[in-house]
Amino acid sequence: MANIIGGIIALALGVLGLLINWWRVVELLQGLIPLLLIGGGLVATFAGMSMIEEKPQKVVSRVPEDKKKSALVR
Repeated sequence: MANIIGGIIALALGVLGLLINWWRVVELLQGLIPLLLIGGGLVATFAGMSMIEEKPQKVVSRVPEDKKKSALVR
């Protein structure tokens, strides 16, 4: 019960602080959005580079040829 009351008080103080200092929140978002875009771009670039560097592995089928044909007929 104390957690719920503490959470409601923190929520009320957060909303009050947001209403009083809304321009600071806007300035924070203006600074964070480019940084998040740069970070996301770096992660996507490195993920793409690692996929290019990986060599495709040869797929070996362990199913005999006659079973493959019977599976296709069904």
